[in-house]
Amino acid sequence: MTAGDNINPDDTISERSVEGVVWFSTDSYTITGELLELTVDSPDDVTVTLDGETIDPEAVGDETSTDDGTDSGDEENQLPKRLVVDGTGDPGPATYTIEVSEAMERDTELDDTEADDTVTGTGVNGTLGDDIDSYRFAGHLVSMRVTGQATVTIEEVTE
Repeated sequence: MTAGDNINPDDTISERSVEGVVWFSTDSYTITGELLELTVDSPDDVTVTLDGETIDPEAVGDETSTDDGTDSGDEENQLPKRLVVDGTGDPGPATYTIEVSEAMERDTELDDTEADDTVTGTGVNGTLGDDIDSYRFAGHLVSMRVTGQATVTIEEVTE
């Protein structure tokens, strides 16, 4: 996450989050990936836009409904996101621990996980060489720790 042209100087920005105050002004940020959580103390007093579209801050991270507001209960949408841990190009080993809010399993389409990678239902402990491990999940990312060199990406899966 990076700050845009307009931010409050008291805002606190990290690689994955921002905390701040908007007072008769506009704050802007550039994010890569998916917006997983957004808390606005006074949602009736603030307009939030994402990619130029006004969004409902309370709907961010809501995994129980689709864009049209209907329940997404069909089997294909049960694990609608893919998490890829990519160690290609780096011969050194990496370890990772990742936890999500709802459910996680190995991605059968891109399954290159090692035998000692352990999926626990809502998380995974894994190792990585010069390869890619992939998982499907529902919910949002709760925590992630990577030791060594690896790139982690999250994407929506459309089937």
